[in-house]
Amino acid sequence: MRKFASAVGLGFVLLGAVGCSGAQRYEITGVNAAQGADATLEVEEEDQGTVGVAIAVQHLLPPERVQTNAEHYAVWIRHQDRAPIHAGNLAYDSEKRTGSLRVSTPHRQFSLSITAEVGENPAFPSDDVVFRQAVTVDD
Repeated sequence: MRKFASAVGLGFVLLGAVGCSGAQRYEITGVNAAQGADATLEVEEEDQGTVGVAIAVQHLLPPERVQTNAEHYAVWIRHQDRAPIHAGNLAYDSEKRTGSLRVSTPHRQFSLSITAEVGENPAFPSDDVVFRQAVTVDD
């Protein structure tokens, strides 16, 4: 439990660090089984030319309540018409119903989605989408 709390706390620290220097912020409402959930998504160009993506989620049901046997929430980044890429899994705290993740992508325009997944490393997203957002990083 302490590991989850530390990961979630780190996610909010990272979210704050990204937010200090011109990050774009998206407030997202959950969809489907997660309509009561909220997420904050912040994106910002990094020094290496990549885009930092920080996600913090609140009020999110445990994954097994969204899909039977699900244990993880996977974050997917899809650029244009290409196949979605599994960017990582939310560090999810089932007691607080919060989660976070910080990743980088080379893409300045993409769609981000979060799905409930049975396995830790899914090859493709399930149909159990809980968040989705189109993202374009401003110049």
